[in-house]
Amino acid sequence: MRQKWLPYLILLWAAGMRFIGLYHQSPPGLSHDEVANWLIDRSILAGEHALYFTEAYGHEAGFHYWQTALVWLLGDHALALRLAAAFLGVGVVAITFSLIRRVFGRNMALIAMAVAAGHFWPVFYSRQALRAIMLPFTAALSLYFLWVYLFPKPTSDPAPPSGLSSPVSSLSSLVSRPSSSVILAAFFAGLSSYSYMASRALPFLFGGWIVYLLLFHAQTINIKEKWRGLTVFFMMYALLSWPLVAFIQAAPEAEIRIAEVDGPLRALLAGEFGPVVENGVAILGMFGFAGDPLWRQNVAGTAVFGWPAAVFFYAGVGIALWRWRDPRYGLLLIWAAAAALPSLVTIDAPSTIRMILFLPLLGVFPAIVIHSLSTLSPVFPQLSTVFTRNLGIYLLTFAILLFSSARTVQQLGVVWPQNDEVQFVWQRDLTTAAFYLNDQPAVTAATIVGWTPETMDEPTMQVTLRRHDVALRFTGRVGAVTTAVLPGDKPANSVLLRPKILPFEAALEETLTRHGVHAQIDDNLAIYRWSEPFQPQPQTAQTAAFAGELLFWGFDQVGECLSTAAVSCQIITYWQVTGETNDERRFFLHMVDDRGEVIAQSDLLDAPARFWQEGDWLIQVHTLPTAAELFSLQLGVYDPRPPFARLLTAAGEDHIQLSLGERTSDTFMTTSSSITLSPKLEKKVSDP
Repeated sequence: MRQKWLPYLILLWAAGMRFIGLYHQSPPGLSHDEVANWLIDRSILAGEHALYFTEAYGHEAGFHYWQTALVWLLGDHALALRLAAAFLGVGVVAITFSLIRRVFGRNMALIAMAVAAGHFWPVFYSRQALRAIMLPFTAALSLYFLWVYLFPKPTSDPAPPSGLSSPVSSLSSLVSRPSSSVILAAFFAGLSSYSYMASRALPFLFGGWIVYLLLFHAQTINIKEKWRGLTVFFMMYALLSWPLVAFIQAAPEAEIRIAEVDGPLRALLAGEFGPVVENGVAILGMFGFAGDPLWRQNVAGTAVFGWPAAVFFYAGVGIALWRWRDPRYGLLLIWAAAAALPSLVTIDAPSTIRMILFLPLLGVFPAIVIHSLSTLSPVFPQLSTVFTRNLGIYLLTFAILLFSSARTVQQLGVVWPQNDEVQFVWQRDLTTAAFYLNDQPAVTAATIVGWTPETMDEPTMQVTLRRHDVALRFTGRVGAVTTAVLPGDKPANSVLLRPKILPFEAALEETLTRHGVHAQIDDNLAIYRWSEPFQPQPQTAQTAAFAGELLFWGFDQVGECLSTAAVSCQIITYWQVTGETNDERRFFLHMVDDRGEVIAQSDLLDAPARFWQEGDWLIQVHTLPTAAELFSLQLGVYDPRPPFARLLTAAGEDHIQLSLGERTSDTFMTTSSSITLSPKLEKKVSDP
């Protein structure tokens, strides 16, 4: 095999680590952050443009335009969202090789590239539709061109073989003139500002390295010749970044997320060094002892490297510190410090996502040790000879690639996606529900039970479901769900899907079973079907129409509400949708004493009204405390937004009185002969 193809094979390996199973295997679904990205992308396609999007705690715009382009080209689906990150992740591997080869030579570049290709950290962030992975790519490109400008002569290993080329097709060919390299360096530095919030550390990186060079290597870089180019670099960088800086200064509330995590920074500014010192110790230990503590960002607590790779890493850091006067090692140390800075001054250190600027350095420090073995020849002559030969480097590179990839596959493919928190955050159950509906062409009406029916459940299903002929309803909450929505379509075409780990209120589950709505558990999903058109059988039949939108059919009483022995009782109400609305709705059930004062209440509705369709059935569980004195119950419907307007009944009342203690028995007895249904609803009710 010709030697020039080795970097390309590693790059192909990196692509496989990022692309295989990208759609739903790991991560097991779409997180709210990824869905929020999709919503921003949709707004861009609709013509809404910005440098900074204030949605979802604030997002720099650069990644979104790249992601939107792929959505536009490839389709409006989850795979297109994640491909935007995966391509950038492969780009990080490529620019790692090109930059390290330029600075340290081919052999160190191959080792650094192998680590970047297969290690958990870079692979993990390359498989999520999040903007963070853009930062190490653009920042490393900027540093590459800046290095080319300051040090035009590449670093070479002794006797390099001919024909070895860079995966980026010899980036140096793009910079035939010094002015071109400066402009490209400034452009990518400015673009980095629009990638991820950790880019706020880049001024410390660029500024710190240039100050270091001016102090210790002014003659080496010929500062008299280079100062104009450096001035152009910093001016362009500032001009490109200024629109974003000006926006944030004018609207600091847009970055609410920073205010939630910057406790150590505020403590430092107040003269308290403890939190930052603790973070620093945690960051130093993350590479071999205890890593990122959050399952959202890692296999919680797992160190970045296993032993002995961690020994090589720490030894490499030590060698870099020993050689700090060398501009190459000076760059590494300043880069590492700048990458650690965002995690150093925020909570939950060490944070791999806030330190994502570190990714191109990940394999460099171990490579320093391996490359330095040649200096140990008086002690280990045979070992050093093996490692200085190209064959030895190639074999070692392959071993590192194989070992790191195997560790990543085990962690990312087995351990991490099986964690309960991971499955919750990445909404595995909603993905399962979407896949079920994709495979059930007869189902055209479905209710999805989730945790965020008002906000994120709908867009999650939109971007995951590959059908457009399924009318979805949504219900759910964090905790026991109190509202069931049964589509009014034919039973053969209807289904209710509930994640197994998200239970219905016990009384609601029993009510569904009593009415012939049975669940079949399939892995992590409870699938509810019913063979006959739903017909409520309330213990107490009582009807009332509310504003042409809802028809109340009656209620059940679970437990005694008038009691000194019990703590609470439950009222189960039955409703049918008679008219669709885009407004918000809530049910209220007030316990009123003989003076007309509300002594207890239940105001809730887990199912957003904008998804209701005419003919749907709502079953609502209300829980009330018991009372020792006589009371009455008032039931109604209202808009939860000010001025909290109530829906009126046909008689012009804003509530109805429930008749406790007057049950008709377990057989449904309707008194709704005076209620007139629309022809559409009558057809739905009468269809077998």
